[in-house]
Amino acid sequence: MKLTADIELNLPSDARTGGCLTMPEVLRWRALHQAERTAFRFLQNGEEETTVMSYAELAESVESIAGFLQQQGLVGERVLILLPIGAEYVLAILGCMAAGAIPVPMAAPRPKRQCERLETIARDSLAKGVITSFALRDALATELDELTRHTNCSVFTIEECHSSNVWTPVTVDAQTLAYIQYTSGSTTAPRGVMVTHGNVLHNCQAIAAASQRDDADVVVSWLPFFHDMGLVGTLFCPLLYGYPLVFMPPEAFVMRPIRWLNLISKYRGTFSPAPNFAYDLCVQKISSEQRQSLDLSSWRVAFNGSERISDRSLNEFAKLFGPCGFSPQTMRPCYGLAEATLMVTCSTVDQPPRISQFRSSALALGTAVPVSDGTSLVSCGQPVESTEVVIVDPETRKLCPEGIVGEILISGPGVTAGYWNNQELTAELFEARIAD
Repeated sequence: MKLTADIELNLPSDARTGGCLTMPEVLRWRALHQAERTAFRFLQNGEEETTVMSYAELAESVESIAGFLQQQGLVGERVLILLPIGAEYVLAILGCMAAGAIPVPMAAPRPKRQCERLETIARDSLAKGVITSFALRDALATELDELTRHTNCSVFTIEECHSSNVWTPVTVDAQTLAYIQYTSGSTTAPRGVMVTHGNVLHNCQAIAAASQRDDADVVVSWLPFFHDMGLVGTLFCPLLYGYPLVFMPPEAFVMRPIRWLNLISKYRGTFSPAPNFAYDLCVQKISSEQRQSLDLSSWRVAFNGSERISDRSLNEFAKLFGPCGFSPQTMRPCYGLAEATLMVTCSTVDQPPRISQFRSSALALGTAVPVSDGTSLVSCGQPVESTEVVIVDPETRKLCPEGIVGEILISGPGVTAGYWNNQELTAELFEARIAD
C-alpha cells in the first residue's frame, strides 16, 4: 500500500474545500483516516455484491493504475476510458486523475457501431491513450486497430494497468483540467467540455447544499459514469463527502427496474437521482406484487433531471410508490448541463414539485401566460449555491421581463473552462454577457 501523509488536506467535518483540493487528494485523505470504511459496493447483476472496496483498497488500486500511466508517459495527456460501467471504470477515472493524465469518459461502443464517434473524439481530444478491458479489446479488435493507425493512441487494458507499484503524486490546483466531458453530439459534432478540479469541488458542494446532505447518507445509483449526472452526482459527491456508493450497471436497471428500488430498500439508500424516463419505467414495469416488499422511507433525495420533466411522471410515481414510503417531497426536479459541470438549479427542499399551467399558444410565441388549463411545466427550482441565472433576449442579450421566454445565461464557479480545442465556440458561448 502506497500511502503518504505528507499532504494535510485540512478537510473539515463537512468536507467543504476552500483550497485547491482534488478527488485523488480526497481519496488519499480518506484512505489514511478512514481506511476500513466502505467506499463502494458493486452489484454486477443488480442483485448480488461482486465487488466491495474500502477507501484503503480503492486508493491502493487507483495509485497502482496511476503509476502505470505515469510510466507510459501520459502525464498531462488525454486518455479515453472505454470500459463497461462498473468498478473498473471508477478505478480508471480516478487513476488517470491521480496520474496527472486527463480522462475522457466514453460509452463503450458496440462492435461496428458508434465507432465513428470514438475516432472523432480521439482525434479532437488529441488522445494519447485508451484504457479498455481484455474482453472489449478482443471484441473491438478491428476498430481499435483502425484507431491506433489513424491517431496517436496506444491501447492499454485495465488488467495490465494494475501492474505498477511506483506512483508519484502530482501537483495541481483548482484551475488544472480534471477531465474532458464530451457532449452527446446528437445535433452537432461532440464538444469536449473542459472541467477543472475547482469546477468539480464547487459543484459537489452546491449539490450537497441543495440536498441538505447528511453524514448518514447512502448513494444508490445505476447512472453511467460517462454522463455528468453519474460522474459528478454519484461518484465524485460520495467520494468528497464520504458516503458509501451502492452501484449496479445501467443495463441491470433497464432489464429489471425493480432492482433499483430494491437496492434503495435493502441498503437504506437516501440519495438516488435519475432522469425522468427512469421513474416512468418503474411505473410501467414494477408490479403490485413487487411493490409489496419495498420500503422506500429512507429515500430522501430523488433528483430528476437530464431531460424534460413530466408532471404526469412525477404524479404517477408518487401515487404508485407512496404506499411504499416514498414521499412527494423526495422528488426534486433540477436542471443542469455538462458546461456547468452538472447542477445549475434545484427545486426547494421539503416541498413537493411545483407545477404550473401556461397557455400553449402564448408559449409558442415566447410568452408565459398562466392559465388554469394549459401546458403543464415543472419548475426546476432556484439556482444552487454561488450560481447566478438570468434570462435574456437571444438577439439583444437584454434581460427579459417576467413572463417572457428567453435564453438562459449562467454564471458561477461550476461553469467550466470552455470547449477543448475550440476557442471560437468557447468565446461565443462561454463569454456571453448581458447587453448592459
